[in-house]
Amino acid sequence: GDMQSYANSKLNLFKWKNLRCAVVNLDDPLGIEIVKNTTASKIITYGIKKDTDDEDFMELRAKEGIFCSKQVRAENIILLDNNQHNNNDDDDDDCDENDIISKYENYGEKQEFDNKIYQQFDLVLPNGRVKVKTKLLGMFNISNLLATACVLFEAGMGARHIAIELERLDAPFGRLEQVELDLPAAEFLEDFPKLPIVLVDFAHTPDAIQQTLEALRPVAEHRG
Repeated sequence: GDMQSYANSKLNLFKWKNLRCAVVNLDDPLGIEIVKNTTASKIITYGIKKDTDDEDFMELRAKEGIFCSKQVRAENIILLDNNQHNNNDDDDDDCDENDIISKYENYGEKQEFDNKIYQQFDLVLPNGRVKVKTKLLGMFNISNLLATACVLFEAGMGARHIAIELERLDAPFGRLEQVELDLPAAEFLEDFPKLPIVLVDFAHTPDAIQQTLEALRPVAEHRG
């Protein structure tokens, strides 16, 4: 079908009877329409850009006469090599001893060397702010992680625990899937930027290929 049929079908997903919560992407122009028409008793919104930095969003919001803001956001998105690690030991309102232990145990599993590239961003939630380091590449994957974070937040999970769960996620087979090379760690660490990054992606339509190349362009620039 055409894009309008797709949009109508997507909108119908948010109009179920007794729908308790709707998670809405406000980076998508359809998001405003969903906010206006959903039957959900609660709405959680997300997006990569701050409201005031997203001129299209602000214009559409004003045109539709509806107030909504991106409650869950990703800020300060950067690329990291494997030997660069984030730091989530800042004080957090929702941080407790079990959070800290779990977080450091989680990082302990990641100290082994690999040839992968990572994205890191500040995850902004209504209940806290925490850094997330993910092996998933591309802005579309950041958006997918934000949607997941909304669901976990609604389930009552704290910011640090949400970060842990997001960092554990792997790409589906053949979707910008990074292939790990079997290399000795120590002797290659110094020359890491020169090592190849191998990815598998099954993109086969013009739009999918374009999105894949757009996702990889920052990686190529990062590695020079």
